[in-house]
Amino acid sequence: MIEHGWRTDLSAREAAELASLLAEAAREDEETGYLQAGITEPLPPGTTQLLVWMSGEGGRGRWMSTPASAASASATAAAAVPPPALAPPPAPAPAPVLAAYLRIEPAGSGQAVARYVVRPALRSLGVTTLLLEELGPFGGPGWAGGVSALDAAQLRIWAQGGHPAAARVARRFRRLGVEVNDRRWWLLADLRAAVDGDRPLPRPADGAATPARPPATDRERARAADLWQASATSSPPSGGELLVVPTDGEVAGAIWFDPGPVERTEYGTAGRIEGLAVAGAAARPGTVRGQLLRAAMERMAGRHRMAAVIVVPAAESPLVTSARLAGFEHRRTDVEYMFADRPAAPGISTTAAGEQAGLCSALAGPALPRPKT
Repeated sequence: MIEHGWRTDLSAREAAELASLLAEAAREDEETGYLQAGITEPLPPGTTQLLVWMSGEGGRGRWMSTPASAASASATAAAAVPPPALAPPPAPAPAPVLAAYLRIEPAGSGQAVARYVVRPALRSLGVTTLLLEELGPFGGPGWAGGVSALDAAQLRIWAQGGHPAAARVARRFRRLGVEVNDRRWWLLADLRAAVDGDRPLPRPADGAATPARPPATDRERARAADLWQASATSSPPSGGELLVVPTDGEVAGAIWFDPGPVERTEYGTAGRIEGLAVAGAAARPGTVRGQLLRAAMERMAGRHRMAAVIVVPAAESPLVTSARLAGFEHRRTDVEYMFADRPAAPGISTTAAGEQAGLCSALAGPALPRPKT
């Protein structure tokens, strides 16, 4: 029912089909709350793409004809079928439909990152299952046009939220080297009362703590960047805003945030906290985190953002604790899966969250709830 092909460049026709698929998915996902982060961004150098087509009318089945027996055909022709010259020509078989799209981007150190989307009308029809069956074990011949071309031994893909069908796909294909690699939590804070002036944000317990503010000197900006790089692998975000908590000529902590609007949530448009870092020598790290979170939330509320979003590693308990105290609540769990060029261990264990999560973002559950318009 499906065919697939690896590409480094797309023809004009393929590019038009892909643009149509992505536009259709964006409309559907905006309505249902799915996120397809990065799927439409420009391709990084070295990216390979996989196009998946489905045959049949609307992509829902292969057009096939089963000839009748010779006797039946003869009797039918003699009794009911008009002369061949008068018979209407058979309808042409529908052209294959572009059903799914996978892009694999090099991430360095023998790793690659995947992004995946299925055409909305063709979801829950087994497209992903058929594709993985055809590709076979990771690193094998079926992947030769993609991961092997990047010389990657591992492929990572995020599953957004929980979805039973995607969870079944993940469990079924453990034999192909699929295993859980990471989890992250989406936390959401309701800022509507602060925006309307009905209720201010909760104040920190330590009233004597130094308030967070924008950096006043280049040294403070540099110290904040040092904190980011000590806690993350990439450079600090180039956009958005930066706040710091100064102490004795140093920086006790820093927070980077985009006041938005970045996300749409059940409360309305939201800003997003991109990162938070606290110096290891900070005297009261919990207080510093609380000061930074509340300062960013106040600035978002001042710009009429109805909510604040922060994404944290599931194991980051100190930050989760501080976020909860600041008014954030858990809204979603994402799971990162990794394909490795070795079979997964037969007894690989997954937590309940892992069992609830899926393999591919196109099959994943809803993101932060979004209102219908």
